[in-house]
Amino acid sequence: MYFPVPKFVKKYWTYPEVQLTKDNIVVVTVRVDDRDGEEPRYSATKIDVVKADTGPRELRLCFQPEQLTAQTIATLKEILVQFPGPSPVVLEVGEGGQAFQLGEDFNVSIAAVVPDLRSEFGRDVIKG
Repeated sequence: MYFPVPKFVKKYWTYPEVQLTKDNIVVVTVRVDDRDGEEPRYSATKIDVVKADTGPRELRLCFQPEQLTAQTIATLKEILVQFPGPSPVVLEVGEGGQAFQLGEDFNVSIAAVVPDLRSEFGRDVIKG
């Protein structure tokens, strides 16, 4: 749901500890005042800035052996090369979690690649 920024954050612009700047990701907790016959009003009760870890940590992907068909591998490769970055990719296969680190050609920007991976393979493909 979209809400104009000023409705939520007017009072928070003056608090330096909140650090609202362009393109920050924030979690807003709101109170909804929904009176009969009136348009609902929203009041922010808390705003937290999400701290993005930008370091080159690894991205761990989990697949069952039967999932790793030629088509799945081709799709995975296609997605990974679209989002180059500093983070290595580790592929865990099966319940035992046998892990294989992919080559540097497949290093990714984690924040950029995760939505496409989850969309294609489901939320559980990302470990951790």
